[in-house]
Amino acid sequence: MRLMSLVFVMFAFLAGFAMVAPSRAADKPLETVASVDLERYLGRWYEIASYPAWFQKNCTAVTADYSLRENGRIKVINSCRKGSLDGKAKQSTGKAKVVDAATNALGQWNELFVIAAAVIGGTSFAGGIGTIPGAILGALFMQTLQSGMVLIGFDTAQQNIVVGLVLVIAVGIDTAYRRRASS
Repeated sequence: MRLMSLVFVMFAFLAGFAMVAPSRAADKPLETVASVDLERYLGRWYEIASYPAWFQKNCTAVTADYSLRENGRIKVINSCRKGSLDGKAKQSTGKAKVVDAATNALGQWNELFVIAAAVIGGTSFAGGIGTIPGAILGALFMQTLQSGMVLIGFDTAQQNIVVGLVLVIAVGIDTAYRRRASS
């Protein structure tokens, strides 16, 4: 049980770094769309406001160019000028891909992750009370897991299978623990 607690704390610690990002306040909530029209998305985008990334420090005239590659992925070229409009040009090239081919949009159907986070955090399906720190650790664990799967390249269906397996394992451990505690 100590090893499991140590592993859990380690994942929670790493997830804390993954979740440290600026939050965004808006006048009204942002709406997600069911699908992104990639043809309209491709091309040059001009930045009018942002929370700058580390590589954009002291940048102006920031643009992002998106183009479709032969393998179906998207080539991303971020450009800017250092200090002023006539400053030295800086460029960063990356690649992106559609994570969910069915909708190609994110932010939908995250209920499974929330349920798994609650169960990992100590809430039992058989009744019982979880704790706020437990729920936070569960959420950090699930966010670390999800970020890792995205970085590895799992599509949404594979991510849901992994989360489902984590949920089944967490419920199994909880059931075994409760049986042993009641004996």
